[in-house]
Amino acid sequence: MKAKGAVIVGFVRAIDANGVQSIAAELYKLGMKPDSGLARVLTDLCQLKTNFAAYRRFQSRRQLEKDLVARITQIRSVQTLAVRDEGYFNNPDGDSYLERHLFVALIEKAILVTDDYNRVNPRDMTAFAFHLWKLKGLMEAGGVEKPSEAIAAVLEVTGAISDLGGWNASTIKNKVSVVHKYIEQSKGLGACHEPKYIGSSPKVNSPEFVRNISGGCETCAKAWGALFNVEVPSASYLELAANQMADEFPSLASKIHKVTESLSDMPLDQLVPRIPENLRDIFLSVWDQAQLD
Repeated sequence: MKAKGAVIVGFVRAIDANGVQSIAAELYKLGMKPDSGLARVLTDLCQLKTNFAAYRRFQSRRQLEKDLVARITQIRSVQTLAVRDEGYFNNPDGDSYLERHLFVALIEKAILVTDDYNRVNPRDMTAFAFHLWKLKGLMEAGGVEKPSEAIAAVLEVTGAISDLGGWNASTIKNKVSVVHKYIEQSKGLGACHEPKYIGSSPKVNSPEFVRNISGGCETCAKAWGALFNVEVPSASYLELAANQMADEFPSLASKIHKVTESLSDMPLDQLVPRIPENLRDIFLSVWDQAQLD
């Protein structure tokens, strides 16, 4: 699952490759040197914008719940008929029909499970503040004068995140100061390191965000988890979704786990076309985050 998740991350990030390159080009003009740390910050910043936009477009949890119930009802009806007619009416396409709908049902369920763990305002832009804080620090280390003003100018020139609103120097300074307060609070709760890697989770109140900024340190993870009141799941969202569905519908358990394994191992070029278009962005955002544990 980790390897496939990494491939999908690459796919999603490719969407914003132009944004990454345009920001990097402007920073190089200011004297910044090509660096893997800078590249990662810029890549994650642009990927964050993609994930953030996907969550903003995902507005109807209630409709998704209705769709999932209707799909499961249809699956169970087909299975009941298949069992009743076994030995009398053989439908060679029955299993593939069930698996196709279970495939979509798992996607729908995984999105809902993710939402259960990330119940915060989809318009909250605090995660961007951490990226701005990190970028400002790199620019200061690179000798760039007035980094907040420089960041504002670069973002304006490139338009990389212009669809999210204005990003003037005052806004950037305010957001960075908020991050400084969070860092001090985390230290008060026992954190022993400042964040080195921010990631692309659009929500700070999420297991992925806490896992990323903690950098693998359990002490820091506990501190940041307490600060953001985060409940860390015991497994990936897809695995949680499969387990919940199997518990709710035991007669489908074996097929659910079979489809889950297939989905987890499916190459990207096969996976993406099978995801309903209206769920594609939000599911890839979920997958992008959840497979990086």
